[in-house]
Amino acid sequence: MSCHAAFPTIGKLKTFTITLDNPEGVYSPYDDVKGHVKVELKDKMKMRGIRLHFYGGAEVEWKELKKVGDQTYTEYYRANETYLNFEMVLFGKASGQGGDNPTLPAGSYTYPFRHRLPGPLPSSFESYAGKIRYWIKGTIDKPWKFNHTTKKVFTVADKLDLNDRPGTRKASRGEDEINLCCLWCKSGPISCKFELDRSGYVPGESIPIKAEIINHSNRRMWRSRAELHMFCVVPVGPAYQLEIPLKIIIGTIPLRESVPPRQGPSQSHLHQERAQAFAPSTSQPTPTYAESTFGKVNIKDVDDTEYTKGDTDYAPMYAYYNEGSTAESATGDKETSAPPQ
Repeated sequence: MSCHAAFPTIGKLKTFTITLDNPEGVYSPYDDVKGHVKVELKDKMKMRGIRLHFYGGAEVEWKELKKVGDQTYTEYYRANETYLNFEMVLFGKASGQGGDNPTLPAGSYTYPFRHRLPGPLPSSFESYAGKIRYWIKGTIDKPWKFNHTTKKVFTVADKLDLNDRPGTRKASRGEDEINLCCLWCKSGPISCKFELDRSGYVPGESIPIKAEIINHSNRRMWRSRAELHMFCVVPVGPAYQLEIPLKIIIGTIPLRESVPPRQGPSQSHLHQERAQAFAPSTSQPTPTYAESTFGKVNIKDVDDTEYTKGDTDYAPMYAYYNEGSTAESATGDKETSAPPQ
């Protein structure tokens, strides 16, 4: 995976490139992040040094409208944590180090690097209210001039092996009922029973649902649907809803007996080279990698300037096991409306 900094032809710097040995840029805690930085100069350049900054951290920010009496105001909430903060000198001096500034002659230079991630680390995540993000920033620190910087973002994906979690093989069941209205207009109940064959799944697996819905009321059911977090029966009319939540665990390594090995899809946004890190046994299927369904976000931070090159948009990559099918109901429809009863 390469991060190419396209600099103007006017000036001394022609190329400033960060390349990761891992083409997907996906790592687990305690992995070595390896790669190289390429610098190409058309003329000699005086500098304090060439450095890499490895950073990982979380930030959250949101606002809420508050009301006190007749007054309405906005309250802001912010917090941050740092998980990784390390500087590596590739050439010259470290930040704040004294002494003479070296000069790098014209030519092409390649600087290999390796840094072991600490652990444990939370997985990469991007949302409107917060983020967990990891990146490498290369800097050519020039005295009394604007620095050249280039940025590469990588994904940290922690492992969750369903085989090591108790209860993931157990079936999960739930049932409930609801009566519509009350007193003299009370009708018979709408009841629902449903179950899952187990409690642990990985992204890409189908979740088969067995459900029984009985409508003893005099109201028509508008529809029944299954969602990732609940199964609902919704009758016609306001404020009548039956919900039955079941807890499941979404892991990164599937149960050994649940998913047979098979070839993953060939879509351009899925990747397979990183598979072995999430499949410790040869009997395990190998995952592909897919970008987060939330899509890419702009990753420019407050410290980045117009001179910061490299990655500008990014989406975390997550392990995905393709079964070659999409989730469907028993009738083959993704959602069905129940007939009147």
